[in-house]
Amino acid sequence: MPAERPYDLIIIGAGPAGVGAAVQGALYGARTLVIEKGCVGGRLDLARRVDNFPWAGEEAARDGRQLCRRFKKWLATAGVPVVTGAVERASYSRGRFTLFCEGTTAYHASSVIVATGVEPEPWRVRGVIGAGDRVCRDWRMIPRKRGEVAVIGGGETAFDQACGLAERGHKVSVLIRGERSRAYPGLVTEAIRLGVVIVTKAAITSVHRDGRKILLTAADGRSFDCDHVLPAIGHRPRLPALDRSARLKMGHGLWLAGDVREPVCRQAAIAFGDGVRCAMLAWAGREPDARCMR
Repeated sequence: MPAERPYDLIIIGAGPAGVGAAVQGALYGARTLVIEKGCVGGRLDLARRVDNFPWAGEEAARDGRQLCRRFKKWLATAGVPVVTGAVERASYSRGRFTLFCEGTTAYHASSVIVATGVEPEPWRVRGVIGAGDRVCRDWRMIPRKRGEVAVIGGGETAFDQACGLAERGHKVSVLIRGERSRAYPGLVTEAIRLGVVIVTKAAITSVHRDGRKILLTAADGRSFDCDHVLPAIGHRPRLPALDRSARLKMGHGLWLAGDVREPVCRQAAIAFGDGVRCAMLAWAGREPDARCMR
């Protein structure tokens, strides 16, 4: 239930940026609340391995889900409550923010950090709707029974999930629109070692389901058949609706942290630090630099 008096700080989202902001807020003694509609850790829950986060030196923390569990435990140790819910709208009036969740639930705070991260870009190709459950966004949702999987995309998310599927015994192909991948070389090398086939200049234009198989057709006429398709073509910011009254407080009580405002450098370690930074600014009441004002 919402508290009667406003929180000092509410963080929307419990990914790396949200956790960083929450822990920093707790260190200051701020009355802090985290609102998360999914799981603590955000997109890290999909990560097969995380090699560039400070905890990643510990073998047990290299798995994304394990890192999410570490985040959850950290929030509990810091005494920061996490409530489950999706913030649909935020407004500002009379010195405080009001966050409206599903139904009639509302929370109030002096400062708000939006750390809602990103959501997958929709894969808009002809026939994708007819492919049904053969098109998956989560590599763990693909049945463990060995089969052929086409991963669409050339970034780190695509290659990380391709490696996870290959380790499960699937025959995996990564279909890249451009001439080369955007993943770091070590990950590409690992994918090749695991037997992942990398196909470049494969811009998929249509999907056709034929019984138990999926047929993919590229712009140059090439075709590829598989059992499942996993699009990993990029992400876009996911923001709650912000009333004009709230937007006017951007940088003066309202901050965007992590991937929701970072267009390029979307890494867990960077997002975590950005969350810490925004919590420090919120507590100090300082005006951030221009980048945080975007």
